Amino acid sequence: MIDALYGDDAVRAEKLMTHGTDFLRDHLLAWAPQMLDLATQHAQTHFMKGVVLLSIGALDSYAELLDLPFERP
Repeated sequence: MIDALYGDDAVRAEKLMTHGTDFLRDHLLAWAPQMLDLATQHAQTHFMKGVVLLSIGALDSYAELLDLPFERP
């Protein structure tokens, strides 16, 4: 998408943004919050808990940017 924007291809950039939004809403947000919540509960090292928390933060930020609900269990 960034390459399309730098190449002045707004139509392609918008199409890619739509695909990303649809994937996040229809697939990733359907299961990731529950899986990450379980991973947080069962992480046995600080490293893994940190990876999970970073993942939650990234998904939450991306969902917020796209105005999609990110509901943690």
